Amino acid sequence: MEIPNKEQLTFICENMTETFKLSFFLFNKEKELIFQISPHSSQPSLSPHKIDHIKILINEEVCNDYPLIKPTKFLENFLIINLKHKDNFEGAMVVGPFMYKKYPLGILKEFINSLDTLEETKSLLSYYESIPIVKRVDLIRHGIILYYMIYQKELDLQHMFKLNKMKTENVMEDEDTSLIASEDHNAKHEKLLELIKEGNSEEIDNFIDILDQEFHYAYSSKRYDLKILKSLALSNITLAVTSAIRGGLYSEIAYDLSNIYVKSIESSEDLECIKTLTKEAFIDLGQRVRTSKNNIYSKEITICMNFINDHIYDIIKVSKLSELVNLHPSYLSRLFKKETGILLNTYIQKVKIEESKALITSSSYSISEICSLLHFANQSHFTKVFKELVGITPYKFLKSREL
Repeated sequence: MEIPNKEQLTFICENMTETFKLSFFLFNKEKELIFQISPHSSQPSLSPHKIDHIKILINEEVCNDYPLIKPTKFLENFLIINLKHKDNFEGAMVVGPFMYKKYPLGILKEFINSLDTLEETKSLLSYYESIPIVKRVDLIRHGIILYYMIYQKELDLQHMFKLNKMKTENVMEDEDTSLIASEDHNAKHEKLLELIKEGNSEEIDNFIDILDQEFHYAYSSKRYDLKILKSLALSNITLAVTSAIRGGLYSEIAYDLSNIYVKSIESSEDLECIKTLTKEAFIDLGQRVRTSKNNIYSKEITICMNFINDHIYDIIKVSKLSELVNLHPSYLSRLFKKETGILLNTYIQKVKIEESKALITSSSYSISEICSLLHFANQSHFTKVFKELVGITPYKFLKSREL
């Protein structure tokens, strides 16, 4: 049958816009925009995708006429219905943008910063605020209504789920009630940051699961999970570091620890690993705040001890530590001996040997590999230091663990 002409399609768009407060675009068979309308009360103030990016979503070669939902790299979703007559592409009706849920301001800012765009953050935030929130099931229903208006044919809801590769249980859930935006969630998150500031490591364990809920509701499109999850993780760590510093943890220690976790998160491609690293960072910062409140050492010595413990697998030189605390190497060595009772180099060796004991006990590394991992000059030197501090050689220690 004949599809509606431009005037009839325009009539459909205008009335659907007024009824459901949706934005509509009409394209001809050359994919040229021939009509556009948005509700006056919610017209987007700025669109990062532009018309050209909407055109990319239209596929005239696969001329399906059923409603198809397509996401963009800007976290939006559009409903597309190709217009065809006798299997020939005649244009497309595009409805959108939509989002399935509202993203927290912090996540949107992180996401905008990751975009390669010249638009101002403030303008883009205003744009995202203007995008209507629509459930997947409602979006499919809008498509079914539009399809009937165009083709006078009925579509089955469950069949549309399958064609759009949606799982019924995910479609039917109440998607616009995200815990991340709830007052209860925000209060728990603030409490978690307050516990870090207090150094209350026991209570942190009771609240840390709030991060799991936060990650769970932080994204909707599987295509963008990793980028959004990383942004959320980095934002959380920044907040946790700020709380730790306010709680008395030396900023040099907090930022050094933050860099370690940030690098691990940025290099990770595993969602569960990123969540685990974020939770570890919160717990670690809380414990260090607690330790710092009871610390008997000076700021400079505390910074050095934390740096050594955090960089066990690096080459650690006194000269590097002296630069870190802005003290002369000789003076730092004397100060360290005075406050701790042992030489600075001895402390470095002690920390590395303790790590080597853990590796010998619980890893599959050989003694020579452990020696190399911990940057001892050679295996003979490693064996000598190990025996001085433990009382037996690494080989005998290994055998004693096997008994």
